[in-house]
Amino acid sequence: MKLSFANVQRNIVDLANREHYTKDVLFELMAAYGRSASSITKLRRGAINLSEDKNNTFLQRGVVYFKYIDSYKSLPAEVDKIEKDPLTIRYNPRFVIITDLKKFAAKDLKKGNSLETEWKDIDRHVDFFFGWTGDEVTDEKTEALADRRAADKMHELYQEVEQVNKIQLSNNKSNFRHNLNVFFSRLLFCFFAEDTKVFSKDSTSIFTSAIKDFTLIDGSDLDTFLETLFQALDEKDVSKFTSPFSNFPYVNGKLFDKNFGVVIPKFNAQARKLIIDCGSLNWAEINPDIFGSMFQSIVDEEMRSTHGMHYTSVPNIMKTIEPLFLDELRADFDKNYDNKSKLKKLYDRISKIKIFDPACGSGNFLIIAYKELRKLEHAIIDRLFDEDYEREILAGRLTSRIDLNNFFGIEIDDFACEVATLSLYLAKHQMNIEFEKQFGKRIELIPLTDRANIAHGNAARIDWQAVCPNLPQSAVFFSGKQEMLIPNDSEQMQLAIGENQWEEIYLIGNPPYGGSRKQTSEQKEDLRIVFSEKISRYKSLDYVAAWFFKAVEWLGNSNKAAFSLVSTNSVTQGLQLELLWPLILNNNISIDYAYTSFIWKNSASKNAGVTCVIIAVSKRNKKTKYIYENGLRFIAENISPYLTNSRRTTTVSSRNQPLSNIPEMNFGNMPADGGMFILSTTEKNHLSSTYPLAQKFLFKLIGSKELLQDTQARWCLWLTNASAEEIRQIPFIQNRINEIREIRLKSSRPKLSNTPHLFAQITADPNSYKSALILPRVCSNRYMYIPVRFASSNEVISDACQVIPNPPTYIFSIISSKMHLAWLNSVGGKLKTDYRYSKDIVYNNFPLKSLTDNEMSKLQSSTKEILFIRQNHSEKILADLYDPDKMPDDLREAHHRNDILVDSLYRQKPYESEEERLSDLFKLYEEMTKEENNE
Repeated sequence: MKLSFANVQRNIVDLANREHYTKDVLFELMAAYGRSASSITKLRRGAINLSEDKNNTFLQRGVVYFKYIDSYKSLPAEVDKIEKDPLTIRYNPRFVIITDLKKFAAKDLKKGNSLETEWKDIDRHVDFFFGWTGDEVTDEKTEALADRRAADKMHELYQEVEQVNKIQLSNNKSNFRHNLNVFFSRLLFCFFAEDTKVFSKDSTSIFTSAIKDFTLIDGSDLDTFLETLFQALDEKDVSKFTSPFSNFPYVNGKLFDKNFGVVIPKFNAQARKLIIDCGSLNWAEINPDIFGSMFQSIVDEEMRSTHGMHYTSVPNIMKTIEPLFLDELRADFDKNYDNKSKLKKLYDRISKIKIFDPACGSGNFLIIAYKELRKLEHAIIDRLFDEDYEREILAGRLTSRIDLNNFFGIEIDDFACEVATLSLYLAKHQMNIEFEKQFGKRIELIPLTDRANIAHGNAARIDWQAVCPNLPQSAVFFSGKQEMLIPNDSEQMQLAIGENQWEEIYLIGNPPYGGSRKQTSEQKEDLRIVFSEKISRYKSLDYVAAWFFKAVEWLGNSNKAAFSLVSTNSVTQGLQLELLWPLILNNNISIDYAYTSFIWKNSASKNAGVTCVIIAVSKRNKKTKYIYENGLRFIAENISPYLTNSRRTTTVSSRNQPLSNIPEMNFGNMPADGGMFILSTTEKNHLSSTYPLAQKFLFKLIGSKELLQDTQARWCLWLTNASAEEIRQIPFIQNRINEIREIRLKSSRPKLSNTPHLFAQITADPNSYKSALILPRVCSNRYMYIPVRFASSNEVISDACQVIPNPPTYIFSIISSKMHLAWLNSVGGKLKTDYRYSKDIVYNNFPLKSLTDNEMSKLQSSTKEILFIRQNHSEKILADLYDPDKMPDDLREAHHRNDILVDSLYRQKPYESEEERLSDLFKLYEEMTKEENNE
């Protein structure tokens, strides 16, 4: 069972502030975070210790690489060394820990965070190892200080340059913006290149110093200086230029291509000073992984919100690429660790893999995928040429085979395209530096010989095959047009497919989301273009749906391509699911793995916190599929569009009547009155004292707030039984009715003005029932169970609740069960992560076999027991009764007994997880709807 942060904190306190520590500190640390006692024992005894030195080193696959050394001074250096160790790539530990038993240095290889401290102070760093619990601290700030300073300073410079060039900006905004974006991408490259000695092995300030020394303080000649410098950087023959321009090397790669015709902006003294200030920062420390964060801080907010740019953190990118392809490659490396022949095949394989992000933003997904493939490549090289003499022989030829040419992207924003290309260059240079440290061979970044294929355009309208072709390897291209060497012969094409002649390509990304109410007119048109011939109700889809559909089209018949997309969880709920997924899961396409709903906030300034899912789809027919939920991984036979373990790709559609033999449910009464039917307690008391006749028309109004918080602050006029004469006798009520008539006449439903004394929609008239079962239409996902209660006949239930008038007692037991909660969590909608209960989707489709009299009797008894215990805690509101931190123990036990009872209606063996419950629920649902599906 996962431990809460508070529990871990208490455990760590026991571990801190000791005078002496032994190697057992590792096992105590792992236990403090809830690691399995049996696995800790096995690691301690050596059964699962994969290291060679089992006295001083403990290596457990996926968990930890712990090493004891004598000298403290070498701790950080040893961490860096172990991170590059082929064993680390092979066994992929989450944490590396090096210690002299007084101090320790550690690194979280998933997040990239480092820690160096004394063991006695471990209680000050509880969050660092929290990933061992299977959970994450979601709002952790992962940016380095250098990154934040650079982002802020560049933003300041960007704004100043805009101000200086405001006339040009107003005259031709789009062209000026494009020129400025290209200029800033070049500027960023120059800062990075001088600090990492790309420009000069002897100087780390060649660019900034040149500006400082050879331009005027007022900045008036800086544009001319930079224009000449950029020309020199694009020229092989530097003899055409005088110093200082001739001191700079040839860059190539189209980064400084003079044919672009880019106009350099004008500068003033402040803009020049800001450029020099930027140059004084240490750009060698800048992490290209989070260039997206810097990008968000620089571009204007309107652009960011319109295009849906979301910088995705490294841990969340790893959730996308690890199960998609990286885990398999690492497993192959592990399996063939001592087989050089097969390692060479793996080397060949990874050198040909292509990565495609059709919403690449500033390139974060592509960068992380590139760096991970390079890390694996380095590990393979280390094993292939593990002898010094082999490396000496190959020293002249040893290089990287992971080319940027194999990385593809589409991005609608011009600046993002530039930053994505630039960031990949920076990532490549950083990995080249790692290569040199590990193998002693320097790989020069410039002249740039390869370039990522980043297309500027609207991915919803661009042909993805034209950007990243996904075709059999026997297909070739001439003059930009596809020509098939295999004729239009279906048998020959199928033969090519059967012979695995497809290229290995992985489509990844975090596309823009855009709910139907938040889409721009251009985005609405995008959806029309993508879906109008496929779905009549395409206007109800989120914008991200276009990426899922186009990704499936791009997959085609390939059995070696796959895609994994981050999306809002709305695509797996309600109408979205009903419309989209039948188009996706056909023609032998299936979901390979999925992360169910989780929240993250990225580290960018004004970051976007989103409730997400991650879904991977392919035709690879993988035998083992995985569902990731709350830090745990479950094996699935098949994954449904609801991201549950179900044999069929079943979708649940709206239903007007219950599928099972249960009473009908409706949402509550809808006033549509502009608030005129509703009274405060003060108004109610004044009305009833002034006009005693009005008392019989005054009812408590119960919405979700009143239901959960037990407030009685609102009342309403309920006039279904009021005569016209009675209404005329009470001027207050007559005036309210007149106002409602006017409000409705001006509304979208003017016919309602014909009955201004009645609620617009009456589904549960308290005059017609003795009691009603009510539950909120939206409630927190923290609740242990759906909060349900019985309402009396003096209460009017608003449309913020669902209601069952005159319910049989047993239905309370069913709705208040974990079984029903699992169904709601799976097929119901979400408001962020809160439950949204729909009668047509959730309740009317809930599968339940016909109950015997004995079963109903037991359920009724269980209902009475729960209600009796709740009455004993009448001082608590309903929200507190079902809050996991406040729920009384006796109520918790009563619900546990009720769960056992309801579960027994489906099977006798106890359920161990929600996944198992859902598997049986969908199985029964499929059986009950079999005749409908065959029609």
